[in-house]
Amino acid sequence: MAAHASPEHIAEELYLAMKGLGTDEKRITNNIAGLDSETIQKVKYAFQAKHGKDLMKELESETSGNYWKLIKGIMTDPVTYDAELLHQAMKGLGTNDHLLCEVLIARHPNHIRKVADRFAQLYGKSLESWVSDDTSGDYGKFLLALVRNQREDNSTPLVQARIESDADILYRAGEGKLGTDENTFIAIFTGRSYKHLRAVGDEYAKKYSHSLNTAIKKEFSGDLERVMQYSLEFFESRPAFFAKRLHASMEGAGTKDTDLCRLITTRREFDLFEIAQEYKKIYGKSLKEAVHSETSGDYRYMLETILVKCE
Repeated sequence: MAAHASPEHIAEELYLAMKGLGTDEKRITNNIAGLDSETIQKVKYAFQAKHGKDLMKELESETSGNYWKLIKGIMTDPVTYDAELLHQAMKGLGTNDHLLCEVLIARHPNHIRKVADRFAQLYGKSLESWVSDDTSGDYGKFLLALVRNQREDNSTPLVQARIESDADILYRAGEGKLGTDENTFIAIFTGRSYKHLRAVGDEYAKKYSHSLNTAIKKEFSGDLERVMQYSLEFFESRPAFFAKRLHASMEGAGTKDTDLCRLITTRREFDLFEIAQEYKKIYGKSLKEAVHSETSGDYRYMLETILVKCE
């Protein structure tokens, strides 16, 4: 419905949804749930031009809780949103390593470059400096390599000899020697394309009779093991990577709503359909069914409206 309307019309619909006493959340949802990032920026501009107000500030003042989290994820441009997520992962005491790894591993290298630039603009200090200050050891080296963004693009042609060579190099750097050469693993895991790494994983399993994942568990521990396993999961299957994280956000007692909101809003323009199909394959029920059972009210309605296209 809203996707075919002009930005000016959508801006006016949002103004009317918030005008006077009370807020028409359903009207807000119906007008923003299906918008792409480019249109959203035009809607913000149209709202400012017509009413002289910042649309985001108006929405924040009129909504709250998980419903506002969803709106913020949808209405913030993806580069700014990821810069904010990385800052959130590192600010204050402690580090949200799961969030830090997710963003740095699961975004395209070109996108990470833009995020790093925006991060410096927003927080007055480079992303590289923040990561360096907030992490340490080989884990820090791995994340810094991701920030420095030297990964080959997936368009790089696969070469069988190179795949076999990397599988052998990883074996000799880990299971094939006493001790572990962490730097070699870091260089390959952060420098090769995900398409190449997936092929290396297949070659490793074929040649050494068990998975690269098994080798990682044997050779590493702690934060470095976690970030390497995240990388393995992602290059083996991006949809499964996110399906598992969505499931983790909803399993057990209570729902990790911050995670659920982030995962839905950051993937909705890219691969949410594929993720939903993978979710059903792995867990035997649709993502929409899972969301319905774990949420309620306007929050549920917004999520289900986003997920309609995934059925």
